[in-house]
Amino acid sequence: MASVDRIKSEIVQLEQATQAIAQEFRDAYTQYLTALAKAMQQQLILASFRLCTQGYPDRFLKLSFDERQRLQQALRQVGQQAIEQLMLPLQEPSSAPEFDQTEDDDEFDEMLFVPQADDRDQDEAEADETSEADEDAAEDDELLEVTILQLRFDEPIPPKALQQWREGVEANVAIVLQTISQAANRLLHQAKILPKPLPPVLEVAAQTGIVAESASSTPNLLNLLIDTGGEAETKMTQIIAIRLRLAEIEFAEPALTNGRSQIRALVARLQQLERNYRKKQRDRAVAEAEAAWRSAWYEE
Repeated sequence: MASVDRIKSEIVQLEQATQAIAQEFRDAYTQYLTALAKAMQQQLILASFRLCTQGYPDRFLKLSFDERQRLQQALRQVGQQAIEQLMLPLQEPSSAPEFDQTEDDDEFDEMLFVPQADDRDQDEAEADETSEADEDAAEDDELLEVTILQLRFDEPIPPKALQQWREGVEANVAIVLQTISQAANRLLHQAKILPKPLPPVLEVAAQTGIVAESASSTPNLLNLLIDTGGEAETKMTQIIAIRLRLAEIEFAEPALTNGRSQIRALVARLQQLERNYRKKQRDRAVAEAEAAWRSAWYEE
């Protein structure tokens, strides 16, 4: 068994090696997330286009020219808000801002559709049902959070800490996709493209991914058959909604596929470092225990 001091020195060397690979992770994720943000915006607009023109063309045509433009502008802003949150894990701890989804949602609401005089009675009649759906949506938003370990890349890093940071980055990507999908669906709901009220099961299906869809479903769109009738009757309604999927976004963008391959290679190197680090920690514990035993032992 090597001496305690030597083992400690080897542990420091592993932490320094982890610091070096951490910078490689940061560079790789910077390129990947930048490309992902751009691709996400493009796929969001493409999915919205298909939903409005192929899924619900009659409802989209009922909008005025100004309403169509406001909807398109709001959808673009939904995509733009993803950039800051995607990049959040790459910022230094002291400079990382908090992402306030509520404030952004308020801005979108202000941009949207002001009821015309002949629409107000219908809107008031739907208010009670819609408010209940909004409460469910607000509860969902509270769940759309992920804890991201903030690292200082200018210091030695234990491999486990870097692994936790990486897992937080990946979890954050999933949360952003889910958040952006829900925000876009609410805009389409407010524009009366999607049905009112928006069924809570749609939010659940978008979050869990446990849904039955046709084999020919369009990329980044969710196609559901939902029972919208009351307790006394059954009324099956087909609903098409946006659900951005990372695999489908990556498939459409070669730069993302290449970036993902680079990240996988770094993950393999990190896993090897983590195995070596755990072994050295075990060796240190054994060496310290042996030294403690010898220091306490005396001959009778």
